[in-house]
Amino acid sequence: MKNNKILFISSFLSSKRGSLDVTESLIKRLEEDKVPIIFASSFENKILRLLHIVYKIIFSKYDTIHISVYSGSGFNISIVSSFLAKFKNKKLILTLHGGRLNEFYEENPKKIERVFKRANTILTPSKFLQKYFINKGYTIDHLPNSLDLEKFQYNRENIIDNSILWVRAFDEIYNPYLAVKIIYEVRKTIPNAKLTMIGPDRGILKNIKDLIKLLGIENAIEILGPINNNSLFKYYQSHKVFINTTKYESFGVALFEAASCGVPIVSNNVGEIPYIWQNNSNILLVDNGDEKEFATKIIELMSNSHFYNNISEEGCKNAKLYEWSKIKPSLYKIFDLNEKTTRENLL
Repeated sequence: MKNNKILFISSFLSSKRGSLDVTESLIKRLEEDKVPIIFASSFENKILRLLHIVYKIIFSKYDTIHISVYSGSGFNISIVSSFLAKFKNKKLILTLHGGRLNEFYEENPKKIERVFKRANTILTPSKFLQKYFINKGYTIDHLPNSLDLEKFQYNRENIIDNSILWVRAFDEIYNPYLAVKIIYEVRKTIPNAKLTMIGPDRGILKNIKDLIKLLGIENAIEILGPINNNSLFKYYQSHKVFINTTKYESFGVALFEAASCGVPIVSNNVGEIPYIWQNNSNILLVDNGDEKEFATKIIELMSNSHFYNNISEEGCKNAKLYEWSKIKPSLYKIFDLNEKTTRENLL
């Protein structure tokens, strides 16, 4: 049986932004299995990216097209790509990402309905989004993201005392302002606490630096910018606590990377997170983005070794449930891939 050839449509920007997108991670695994893959696009410019995607859909040879669906301006790619896929009579699989897709639907129901009707299969890694769109009358299958955690090994041997780590982009949706306010509150009890911030600037880094200066905590925060995924594990392994301040969350790869390395997580209780994680068992959750509650939970972790170790170990166990080997059989079935054929291709 010949393997199904797949065209993946998403934004493949890890070479420019450092972190590896979940779709890029999936493609890497499929390529290792010798599954025939085409993908678009790695252009950062939105116009060039769309043109490249259109070119690939029209002129490439493939059997199935997979589109990563996001809200906002990124949804325009889904509109164009899904239209061309059906025009070419290709099997179309959509995967719904983005913690704001439900809000986007409320504002643009007709747009989303047109795209969804073109699909043969609609997937999402988010139980939250699955439940939301099922309630709207759509058939949505749940398929968790498969995570490449090979480099993100459990290691608590060289932790920097009272260190806090934040990994996301400097974007309003990820709320880095809250991270700055959290370290300000923590230092009222632990004066030598430090915060490391990792991620690319999406337009608000200057505002963050202004807030840091206003609070007088320049010596408490180190901003490193984007870090390549191949080196990121070192920061998780060396920090005492990881904080997740995002306003929306559809899956949260960074949480799994952190937990896999054993760093306990204190997170906003938003979107998908309470569907995947269990408060006070493998994570600590905070409601309403309250920096004082964040600080209280961080201080509790730093001062209670038994509690700390328990959250660390249970978080790692939860992260390992989403490794590639656990997700692969279901994904192969959905994409009409033959595992026997891919193994033979490796010989």
